[in-house]
Amino acid sequence: MKAIILMKQTPDTAKLSSSVDGLQLMADVEARIVNPWDEYALETAISLKEDHGGETMAFSMGKPEATGALKTGLAMGVNSAALLSDPAFENSDTLATARILTAAIKKAGEYDIILAGKSAIDGDTAQTPVQVAALLGIPYLGYVSKIKEIDFL
Repeated sequence: MKAIILMKQTPDTAKLSSSVDGLQLMADVEARIVNPWDEYALETAISLKEDHGGETMAFSMGKPEATGALKTGLAMGVNSAALLSDPAFENSDTLATARILTAAIKKAGEYDIILAGKSAIDGDTAQTPVQVAALLGIPYLGYVSKIKEIDFL
């Protein structure tokens, strides 16, 4: 079993002051964490690895500072992680982000499942995972709260 996790580093909203508005959220907040919704995807992938064997790989697109989020994933038990970072990627919209992630997934080779959080807390569009699935030509199943049973055969 090979599970790929899509994750993002986002502002730590617990450290925001009341003076920070939504426009400043993405640009000015220095405290960054793994997007909380992506933590569920990380935990699920690690549980699948423990139950079925195999490997997990996390991808994140962002500035070099986003390595902090990937290190968190590795500390949780993800086997490998890759940061997709290039100045040309800055200010990418969701579709550009999906195209970059899709290219990385294709380069990584075969996989059994791709997991992502429901949305990122900084943009909250929930579009990128749907677009990745569309670009890969695979089914998308969103807002899953629990996997009761899975067969990778």
